Amino acid sequence: MKKTSGMAVERKQNGKILTEYVYGIDSTGERKLSNITETELEKNKKTVSTYNSDGKITYKIVEEDNGNTTYTEKTSIATDGKASLQSRCTKTHRKNKIITETIVGNTTYFYETTFNDYGSVIKELIRQYNKEKDLENKVLTYNYKYDLRGNYTKKTIYLDGKPIIEINRVIGYYD
Repeated sequence: MKKTSGMAVERKQNGKILTEYVYGIDSTGERKLSNITETELEKNKKTVSTYNSDGKITYKIVEEDNGNTTYTEKTSIATDGKASLQSRCTKTHRKNKIITETIVGNTTYFYETTFNDYGSVIKELIRQYNKEKDLENKVLTYNYKYDLRGNYTKKTIYLDGKPIIEINRVIGYYD
């Protein structure tokens, strides 16, 4: 008996919904449906649902973009049909700053990234906490020296005020 393995993907578009069928090849060479993923695109919203071969939903991602803020929610659905939220993420873009807050279980991860006018990261605030207490707080700061063309030639990274990494670059220009 010939054993083969592999995967095949079919995509079908119907209006706003893109359906992807993923097939596996079993040891007898038969093609078997392993899962189906539907992606529905609306104006500011994207929904991705994954189904098993029995047609039961197993995973769902909903992403909404309202201009400067993106909301993402990931949910797993157990075989008994009960949904469990895996994570919820909010990402906000502001002038020279990105703020991301992700909730996984009872733990919240908060990241605040600040950029300078060159677009380089100058500060990252990282907080991890749950309902009872702060679990971890870290501050990464970045210091740069730039050449006349705006490219950094030296970058120093500090963790809680102590230098941990220094990067020096030599850039050659051809005029």
